[in-house]
Amino acid sequence: MDLLSPLQPSESSNEHAQSVNCRRQLLPSLLTVSSIALTLVSCLLIATGGTTSLQKLCNLAGYEVSQRKLLRVQGRDVWVCSPGGAALNSKFPVVVALHGSGDTSLNFMAETMLDKLAQQTGEFIAVFPEMPSGGADSYGFGGATEVEFFREMVDVLVAQSAARRDAIFVVGHSNGGTTALIMQNNAPDLFRAIASVEAGVPGNLTLYNWNVSSLGGPALLVWNRNDPVLTTYEVPACSSCSLFKRTMQMLRHHDASRSGPSATIAIPTSAADVHDAGLISWPSAGQQPLVSVLTFRTDVPAHHWASAQSIPGCFDTGREVWKFFKHAMSPDESGVFEQASDLLSRDADLFTLDCTCPMKGIA
Repeated sequence: MDLLSPLQPSESSNEHAQSVNCRRQLLPSLLTVSSIALTLVSCLLIATGGTTSLQKLCNLAGYEVSQRKLLRVQGRDVWVCSPGGAALNSKFPVVVALHGSGDTSLNFMAETMLDKLAQQTGEFIAVFPEMPSGGADSYGFGGATEVEFFREMVDVLVAQSAARRDAIFVVGHSNGGTTALIMQNNAPDLFRAIASVEAGVPGNLTLYNWNVSSLGGPALLVWNRNDPVLTTYEVPACSSCSLFKRTMQMLRHHDASRSGPSATIAIPTSAADVHDAGLISWPSAGQQPLVSVLTFRTDVPAHHWASAQSIPGCFDTGREVWKFFKHAMSPDESGVFEQASDLLSRDADLFTLDCTCPMKGIA
């Protein structure tokens, strides 16, 4: 295990990666005007490439300098973005964000803006691991080596940052979303909940090391009903079901009632080409964990991380994912849901759990 200390601005040519931000909330009643000025100047110098001693001065005031730092786990880059203005002894939930095929962790950071959301809310740490190699096709499809990587990564985060081990979440887009689904199945003890954006559970469960006896954990699907990748995907060994229906079959495998969704929340959007956005949920029951679907439809086919950046006027996927993760940390789900609306009737067939493809995973 090879760890690197936080990069200084002079050590990186990537402006996005080297950004350092120190946000302070100072209490005039506790600090003199001169000490406030000194601390602000010191933190400003840090933000523009100041010294370690100045960083310590911010720390002495009882607050953490928020910054992006690079760790190396099993030879792979893992970018860690901590919230700003946090007390040094604070512990935070972690959102691990997995990029898709052919992408990189830094590109995905810029696309999702989860690092900025972490700093704006001050509520979580955003983490961006690289695939086994930059621009690779996959994370390893839940193989033993990949599960070992994520377990070691969490150990490193807990040791090297303010991460809460009991509140580790994972979200991914496309291939990263498939990996998130596999992780909730293969490592539900590691990730408290997952979110999968524009991705699903493939038909060949054995190939993807899917454990059919696993109870899994709370899961959110973000699903564009006009995604050209998802709608045209033919599920191997399960041609009678769409990718969505196969995915819901696997996520709700332990639901004995096989009932439809019980609640929905409309999600507002001002985009003219984004329609019927809503969060549809099946609350947990018995051994069945919570499952939600953030569904929407674009006029133009799109396989994007939905946000105002990619679709002007659209909802922010990052914020909706973080809301779901916060709900998953609550022992009482009753406050999460509203009564079902006409959104269900418009897409009733989509949410009927009628996929009967065989379960051919690992027993």
